[in-house]
Amino acid sequence: MAPTTAGPALGADTRDSSRAAGTVNFWATLGGVLTVSFIYLLLRWVLSADFTAPDPGPDHYPYLWWLRTVEVASVLAVLGFGWFTVIRPWLQTRRIPFDGKLLIGLMIAYQVDPILNYYNPSFLMNAHSVNLGAWSNGIPGYSSPGQGRMAEGFLWAMPLYMYFGLLAAIIGGRVLTWLGRRLPRASNASLYTILFVLVTIGDFFVEFSALVYPQLYVFAGTPKSLTLFAGRIYQFPVYHCVFAAVFAVMITWLRQSRDADGVSAVERGLDRLAVHDRIKGLLSFLAITGWATVSALGYFLPFAWMSMQADSYPPLPSYLTTSAYCGQPHAPVCASQYLKQLNDADR
Repeated sequence: MAPTTAGPALGADTRDSSRAAGTVNFWATLGGVLTVSFIYLLLRWVLSADFTAPDPGPDHYPYLWWLRTVEVASVLAVLGFGWFTVIRPWLQTRRIPFDGKLLIGLMIAYQVDPILNYYNPSFLMNAHSVNLGAWSNGIPGYSSPGQGRMAEGFLWAMPLYMYFGLLAAIIGGRVLTWLGRRLPRASNASLYTILFVLVTIGDFFVEFSALVYPQLYVFAGTPKSLTLFAGRIYQFPVYHCVFAAVFAVMITWLRQSRDADGVSAVERGLDRLAVHDRIKGLLSFLAITGWATVSALGYFLPFAWMSMQADSYPPLPSYLTTSAYCGQPHAPVCASQYLKQLNDADR
C-alpha cells in the first residue's frame, strides 16, 4: 500500500532513514514488551475466575437494540478493515503493509482499557454487552477492587481503537492535506492544532450520541465543574474529548510521518539492521505497536488521574454497576469523594 502522506509540511519526516537503528530498536523493544504483556494478561484472565459475564441485574435497558446494532456493525467493520489491510495484502505479497500493522497494534493496545478505573470506577460498561468480565486484576498495581466484574464489551470496545485510531488517522491525513491547500502559509504545528480542535469537537458528538446517551458506557464519576449534564446518567466530562484527541492525533502523526518508502518515524533505521526481511517486518510491527500503545496511554493515564477529582456520581441501573464498588446508593464513598470530605472538613 502506497503511503498517503500529505507532504513534508504536514508532518512527514524527511530525515535520512539510513541513520543508526536506535529509533526502531527502542520502539520495537517497547512493542515487544507490550505484546508479551498482552499475551500474559489474556492468558491470566482466561484462566481466572473473572473470565465470566457479570449479571446485568433486574433493571430494564431501553436501548438494547442499539447495543446489538453497534456490536454487529463493529464486528463487520473490523473484519472489513482486517481483510483489506492485513489478510488480502498478506495473501498477495506475504507482507503486511503499514495500516495492517497499525490495526493489529491498536488491537494489542486494547490491553490498557481498564486503566480508566485504575483508582476510581469512573468508566462503566453495559453488562448487556457480549462480554466475559475484564482482565483488570492482572494489571500491575491496579488499585480499584472488583474490576474483574467490569463488563468489557469487546465486540464494540476493541473496535473503538480502530475507529479513533486507524480510521481517524486516515481521515485526519486527508483533513491535513485539505488544510494545507487552503492554508499554504500555515506551519505544520498550526495545521495539527486545527486538526486537534476538530477531533476534540467531533469526538463529543460521536461518543455522546452513539455511545454515552444510549448507555453502551457511562462516566460514573466526574468533576462537576468539568462535566456536561452533571448528575445525570449521561453526564459527559469535557476533558474526555481532549484526551481522546491526543490519542487520535498521535496516531495520525505516525501515519503521516511515513517517508517515500512508507517507513514511519518509529521504524527509522530498520534498513541498517543486518537481519532477514521477516525479522525486519516483525520489528516494524512491534515498533508501530509500541507507539500505538503509548498513544492510548496518552488518553488513559490523564483520564485515570482526573477520576480522583470526581464528585459527581449519579445513581445507575444494575446493568451499569457490575464493577461499581463505590459511589452508588448503599455502597461506600469512592476515593475521590472521601478525599473531598477530608478537604472540606479541613477548611
